[in-house]
Amino acid sequence: MTRPKLSCIVQYMKTSVLHTAKAELEAELKQLETQLAPLQERVILKREQLAALERVLEIESGGEGIVRRTPRSNNMTGAAFEILKSSGKPAHYTDLVGRLEEAGVEVPGRQPGANLIAHLSRDNRFIRVGSGIYALSEWGMKAMPKRRRAKRARRG
Repeated sequence: MTRPKLSCIVQYMKTSVLHTAKAELEAELKQLETQLAPLQERVILKREQLAALERVLEIESGGEGIVRRTPRSNNMTGAAFEILKSSGKPAHYTDLVGRLEEAGVEVPGRQPGANLIAHLSRDNRFIRVGSGIYALSEWGMKAMPKRRRAKRARRG
């Protein structure tokens, strides 16, 4: 009968300890994630409540609440910045156009939504985080990659 080498036994013990540590970390991570889920829901709910209160304050103050007429926000992108900042969450461009119009900010052009998108995409304060959904770049969200359109073949 041959004896196992001491180095093999030590290696087996190291591997066993590492697997045990991995299992413990995975269990702890799962427990923390289950504790985090309700907190994330509460944060979303509180942000929505805050946005609703800000809209009520805006109405009560005669439109002076969210979008203030300062040199920085006289243009539509400045006003869109303030709207997103006050809501604390990304918004679809159609919602932004509606909120801008409610605040009395003109979005020029035949297609106001397309015009707003063009301005937001050129302003470094905004990022596109989803299809038609814009957020503030200062929030650190991951930007959706820009679509590359295929060039049309020239007729010649």
